[in-house]
Amino acid sequence: MRILWVYNTISGGISSKAIKKAEEALSANHHIVHIIKATEIGQAHLKLRHFLSDARNVESIDMVAALGGDGLINEAVNALAYTDIPMGIMPCGTTNAFAKEKEIPLSFKDAVEIFNDNNLQTIDLGCLNQDKYFIMMCSYGFDAKAISEISQMVKKRLKIFAYLFYGIKAFLLDNPVKISVKVQNEGKAYSGYYCIINNIKSYGNPMAKITPHASTYDGLLDVCIFKNPHKFSFIRNTAGIFTTRHINYKDVIYFQTSHSVSIGIEESQQEKPEYLRVQMDGDVFNQLPVEIQCARKALRIYLPGRQ
Repeated sequence: MRILWVYNTISGGISSKAIKKAEEALSANHHIVHIIKATEIGQAHLKLRHFLSDARNVESIDMVAALGGDGLINEAVNALAYTDIPMGIMPCGTTNAFAKEKEIPLSFKDAVEIFNDNNLQTIDLGCLNQDKYFIMMCSYGFDAKAISEISQMVKKRLKIFAYLFYGIKAFLLDNPVKISVKVQNEGKAYSGYYCIINNIKSYGNPMAKITPHASTYDGLLDVCIFKNPHKFSFIRNTAGIFTTRHINYKDVIYFQTSHSVSIGIEESQQEKPEYLRVQMDGDVFNQLPVEIQCARKALRIYLPGRQ
């Protein structure tokens, strides 16, 4: 198989040793025909788009192998969505949330063995404002605030502990802003203080199934809204995620929809903050309001079994 290999040296788990091991794993069964090396956020996406814009380059490869974490995967996804080029994942990031959800081995050797036709699948993506794709989730709340404050240097040094520290800090110090979540074409609107629109079951940890009915194959968005701004309620709801009991709590709204969903600031708010952002696959992107829809069958990807 002819492989276009892409990696980002700022990913949390990337080192010269990891790159060497990954190259050995790829070369054992496949042929690396081109390498894209990125050194900053967004660069991998731009270089991939540029490479794939030439039909001769497209004809020279059979797949794209992405070595990195959830951020790099998101960049590759945004270059490959609605193309015929399959994507394979070699997990090497800070959290590897998508890889853990889909049970992609963290061993490079084992991950590469998945790159065969028997494991080729077509999955849904989420789409933000009609031009940005996500493979996992888009959310508004203190998590987006926490992620916006984590530098790449801190993330690389502290790894998962960076998310824990800044997450706790944002949770304790953040003043929640009430939002309105509207389902287009259904005339339904909900209010809350935290919202996640998910394409997979979990959030960060495979055991934290915040949207337990989510699937990357069903053409639906899974929406979970926390209605209560009080910290004790949020702690209770968060604990409930690990047993999925939270979806039955009165201050939690959980539903699936095939229609697009918008998130904006509640109109009844006396003071409207000027700058509220959402996070997508672990990186901060657009400010509110945003609109999300399901991008059905948008990505060809190698995965170990249908989940």
